[in-house]
Amino acid sequence: MMRGLLRNDFMTMRKVILLYVAILAFYYILMLVQRGTGGNGVEGMQFIVVLFSAMIVIYSFSYGEKSGWLGYVNVLPVTRTQVVVSKYLMTVICMCAAAAGGMAIQAAVNLTAGKDPLDGLFYMGIALMGAAAFMSVVIPLLFWLGSERGRVAVILVFMIPFAVLLLMEKQGIRISVSGGTLERLMPVLAAGTMVLLAVSCLVSLSIYKHKEF
Repeated sequence: MMRGLLRNDFMTMRKVILLYVAILAFYYILMLVQRGTGGNGVEGMQFIVVLFSAMIVIYSFSYGEKSGWLGYVNVLPVTRTQVVVSKYLMTVICMCAAAAGGMAIQAAVNLTAGKDPLDGLFYMGIALMGAAAFMSVVIPLLFWLGSERGRVAVILVFMIPFAVLLLMEKQGIRISVSGGTLERLMPVLAAGTMVLLAVSCLVSLSIYKHKEF
């Protein structure tokens, strides 16, 4: 049944997914044309690419509410646990697909520039974990508030890191982490991200199981 839930989500979102792919392809092409084939700037776009792909899940909540799917699915032979887990699986699949595409483009750019194909690929891993952490906060909010009010919460959550960075800059606080340090911390960050997603899923399950339709 989990496969059926995922298939339904991806089939109903196929036009949105194609639109997102077209937009991302356009921005990649535009960036490469403007910066040349030196590879500069590709790493900086990775977080945007992964996070942008995760937004498909947010749109799926909106579609589910407007079409009445979220109410209808509860009379089908599926559990609420399966409904919640399917949203997290969809999120992970979308982000990993975007990450794989971004890594392929990064590797191709590296080869064109005469660099090691693996050079800078760990930035995509950092982007993937950052987007996963963001969605681990967003998804429970969507289950709790619904898509309409949840969108406002999503904007607020998105603005919090920028507000913190702006405050730190005004206070003269600067944190500098080298690429090598980030690469060494990857296993720890990956483990922390998985724990965060697991906790987020449990919170969403608690919210959804007590929700009335």
